[in-house]
Amino acid sequence: MNSSDDPLSQVCEAVAALLDWLFKSAGQVANLINDLLATVASAATWPAREAIYDGSSCRRGMSESIRLVLVHMGS
Repeated sequence: MNSSDDPLSQVCEAVAALLDWLFKSAGQVANLINDLLATVASAATWPAREAIYDGSSCRRGMSESIRLVLVHMGS
């Protein structure tokens, strides 16, 4: 703002600056809420993801053992 500007333009600039700050703050709040929801969703799905990983690693170990037996048998 410049002191030589008319009062109406000063008020408009102040309102524009306030609205800019408000929209930027609202965007940051939305990002925070999104991050919190993602954290909760990650924690809620952790047991299922762990079960899937454990099941796949068990199957992978079994298939590797079978492969080693077949290799040693020359099949």
